[in-house]
Amino acid sequence: MTEAEITHFINDDPAFSVFQDKESIEWGSFQAFKTCSEMAIFTASRTLQGSEVRAALDKNFADLYHDLGGGFTPINWLMPNLPLPSYRRRDATQKAMSDFYVNIIQRRRAENRVVSSFIPPMAHTPDHSQDEHDMMAALCGQKYKDGRAITDREVAHMLTALLMAGQHTSSSSVTWAVLHLANRPAIAYGFRLVSIARRNASFHDVRRNEGTPCSRRYHS
Repeated sequence: MTEAEITHFINDDPAFSVFQDKESIEWGSFQAFKTCSEMAIFTASRTLQGSEVRAALDKNFADLYHDLGGGFTPINWLMPNLPLPSYRRRDATQKAMSDFYVNIIQRRRAENRVVSSFIPPMAHTPDHSQDEHDMMAALCGQKYKDGRAITDREVAHMLTALLMAGQHTSSSSVTWAVLHLANRPAIAYGFRLVSIARRNASFHDVRRNEGTPCSRRYHS
């Protein structure tokens, strides 16, 4: 799933227009952190929360999560309610994300797609043919130890935190790796050889393609 999301992003996003132009031999460039954050929000949503959530996301959500992440600094923990712009952006983003998930849950209910329990795929029955099998389905209908049911809004908050955790760490790690590879072309070339080899291409094929559009490089 991750490879499919990244491949689709590279083949479709304007940041990789040089790569998409099969006739070009020009160098390309992209903003490493911004682009990696956008890729991470798509891969994290698809792998952690399922295809329905992923299909509803666009690149603007990466900006929203950037605002949400701005609320996780030391001063936010010491003084959680200061009247500062970053706090207002954090609160607005949190509400927008919460509403986003609640709307999906309510749409599932309206369309009679069961979300009140998580039923493993092998346990399908005619009565549960429309069940969803993702993290949202797993959380909906669960209860706390005291027996109180988890509300849709609480599920939305959990899903927001889950996606933020997956997006934040992944985007930072990938950006760090991309910048180091851009600074060490020899290592990047080695990774390229390994990548091509894993697709059953010979070293002769690699050398033959050097200098062609297939070997154009990007710097960040």
